[in-house]
Amino acid sequence: MLDEREYESIAKAITSGVRSVQHARVSESRPMKKSDEGTLYAEVAARYRELTGVSDVAPREILRHRLSLVGPPCKNCGKELRTPQAKKCVECGHVRESMAARS
Repeated sequence: MLDEREYESIAKAITSGVRSVQHARVSESRPMKKSDEGTLYAEVAARYRELTGVSDVAPREILRHRLSLVGPPCKNCGKELRTPQAKKCVECGHVRESMAARS
């Protein structure tokens, strides 16, 4: 999982990939092609590899590897909650205390 500083470099890489594909499409007057996906995510995969040393993650999935997208660890089982707003752990069914107190 990437913290916000690390994710910022991934976001810049995807922006660069989008611009490269857009430039190619405009200069060649063509629609998006399946082969454009490699160009789109090439910098993302390279940057993720630099940050983590991991190279076997699908580039699209890298965009989801952001700490701010997951919630805190469950106080019962330790697994991360699916979102920061999650009220219940999907792994063990434990209800967050702050949410349980309101019920």
